[in-house]
Amino acid sequence: MKIATPIIRHYLSQHPLINSLTDFQMQNLEYNSKLKTLKKGEFISLTNHSKNIYLILSGRIKIYEMDEEGNSLIKELLKGGDFFGEQHDGNSNIQLECAESISEQVIISVINSSVIQEMLEKNYAFSNGYNQVIWKRFKQIEQRYRNLAFLKDTKSRLISLLTEWAKGDGERRGDKIVLETYLTHKDMAGMICSTRVTVTTILNQLRDTGEINYSRGRIEMDASYI
Repeated sequence: MKIATPIIRHYLSQHPLINSLTDFQMQNLEYNSKLKTLKKGEFISLTNHSKNIYLILSGRIKIYEMDEEGNSLIKELLKGGDFFGEQHDGNSNIQLECAESISEQVIISVINSSVIQEMLEKNYAFSNGYNQVIWKRFKQIEQRYRNLAFLKDTKSRLISLLTEWAKGDGERRGDKIVLETYLTHKDMAGMICSTRVTVTTILNQLRDTGEINYSRGRIEMDASYI
């Protein structure tokens, strides 16, 4: 059932890309949008060439893929203000590609890609902002795959992941960076091609050497890592 337009406008107006739209484009976006709420662990399949673009209005999403052998890899971590659904390439080796909620609740605006494409063609500011977001995400993914290729030991890959994570989500407190740990050890392992047991072992080692402090719910690291 379509949610009332005032509610859709309320959520869409908070998305950074929406500020560049004209009143007419905003109305068109509202009319062609619907809100979707995901509870933690619920997912959206992206495998079958979805024709939708998903704007994340609140909460956090992980994008992961699974191959023929059942091996999974987390490709991206996304949060409010990000979008997804535009980059699935139909790779035949990917059996499953999903966007899964890692927050207690995620609110998403679901928009047909043709509506977004029209705005990209007619609104330079929107197109520029949209492409900048894609470019930034592409560079982040490229760096992560480079780390997988050239950082041979798991500890280095894990530290690189924590550093990248801290840059995006960390809160500076004096000479420390604090991360709220919405990722499980299994999630971290999936991002660096390792195992949950190995990640747990390395985190314990880093804590024992004083390089990080961590407990259930957060990780604290020296700001010099950033």
